[in-house]
Amino acid sequence: MTNANYISCEELLDLITSSSNFCLLDIRSKAEFNEKHILGSSSIPRSDLEFQLPRLIPYKQTKIILNDSDSKRSFYSVAQLSHMGYSNVLVLEGGLDKWIADGYSYTEGMNVPSKTFGEQVLHTDDPPEITPEQLFEMMENGEKLLLIDTRTPEEYSRATMPNSINIPNGELINRVPQLDKEFDGQIIIHCGGRTRSIIGASLMHTLGYKDIISLKDGTMGWLLAGYELQYDNDVEDFVDTTLDFKKLAQELAENMRKQNSIQTIDHVELKNLFNQNIENNIYFIDVRTESEYKESHLSEFDWMAGGQLIQRTDETVAMKNARVILVCNDMTRSTVAAYWLKRMGYDNIQVVLGGMNECSSNEFKFSSEFSKPIIDLPVNYKSISSNELLNSINNNENQTILFLGNSANYNEGHIENSYWLPKDWLEIYIEAVVPNNNDKVVLVCNDELRSALSTKILEDLGYSNTVVLSGGLEAWKSNNLPLTTKSDNKYDYPDDVFVHPLGNRELMLKYLTWEKALVQENED
Repeated sequence: MTNANYISCEELLDLITSSSNFCLLDIRSKAEFNEKHILGSSSIPRSDLEFQLPRLIPYKQTKIILNDSDSKRSFYSVAQLSHMGYSNVLVLEGGLDKWIADGYSYTEGMNVPSKTFGEQVLHTDDPPEITPEQLFEMMENGEKLLLIDTRTPEEYSRATMPNSINIPNGELINRVPQLDKEFDGQIIIHCGGRTRSIIGASLMHTLGYKDIISLKDGTMGWLLAGYELQYDNDVEDFVDTTLDFKKLAQELAENMRKQNSIQTIDHVELKNLFNQNIENNIYFIDVRTESEYKESHLSEFDWMAGGQLIQRTDETVAMKNARVILVCNDMTRSTVAAYWLKRMGYDNIQVVLGGMNECSSNEFKFSSEFSKPIIDLPVNYKSISSNELLNSINNNENQTILFLGNSANYNEGHIENSYWLPKDWLEIYIEAVVPNNNDKVVLVCNDELRSALSTKILEDLGYSNTVVLSGGLEAWKSNNLPLTTKSDNKYDYPDDVFVHPLGNRELMLKYLTWEKALVQENED
């Protein structure tokens, strides 16, 4: 039986204004969160809690306040978090709907703290920009240009500016000094919209490269001006620089560290820290490229590329007062990330002295695997193979097949006659979909894990004949078994998939207008 302790909207406002150490966790879908949320919230959809929460909130005794639209999903999530070991959990009474009805402010969009910070940097640092029209004219005139896309390799591969190369923001300090020396022309930094190009251009100016400019409004601005992007781009792996330029980057970073009083942690203290029973939130973050992290990393460190750490801070470091320890090969990229975090108001930042290059394998554990949360699956849940399920369908067995994943996965292709009932809404709608709790229920998700976790929910609700599709929909597909796109939805759930605005004129205009207004909104 689920029990929950509640906090009122007024009490939550008092916590926010007093700068208390807690996490306000919005468990709705990303699409709902993007539409509106309480400023300062972190977003993890309910179905992802077991997979993402241990990284976002490492310390299990942290005060967590759960929020959704009306507090129903939060109520059922209390038991979920308790099972994961989180013992200090409250539910916002009435959820976001009551918060808004009571007259309290809210915001919209994703990664609002980082986006707001980008606009603040534009106002304070004033890095020069070029409009899409000006850039197009330069191209038409045959001027020598080097365009640098500062987004992730995945974003770059989908669509970028014509002839642009990909250097994510976290890699600029290592790569641009050599390019600036060897390239006799104008270097222009861009991203998809505004934030990463503003941050990138400001960084290079801070480091002394005053001639580097950013493209105003990025690829969105380029499309809105009527020009074409370049699609399906090949992504080069990490490109190392020559020894001289590597030394130059290290010197630039060291000057930045000293000028901004960025703290370090030596190997002795780091090793001692790993051996302690940590009783607060500490974030260990490796800011190198994904390929470097996959090759080898300190076992205790999670990965978030430096540029994305600043772009998605609220998804990485939920507790602003927490200690953050950053590492890279030397101290170059970790110092840059620390510089930006400090400017964002994260005060307890440290860089590993000497970086990984000076971490001995005799003293530290290394890994080539991505760290995964330990997921405590129910013991002895029943499963069914793809072929067994197919046979039961062909034999017209009395059963209800539920797909627990998101709408995009469901619409892409699902098992015929399976209902879409997202795990987020399971307790709320299961009785209406399967009135008789003695009936057979087959749970399907992409990989089996969410289905397995859901068996405990149904068991607690009295459903005694629940089975899980072994290997999930991935196993079904690997056996080349039939799928359909015909919908058997019984309920119109809120949008659950965030749609990126790139390519949609109306959404791009809305996004850019929103982003430019962030500084004023947050000042108000």
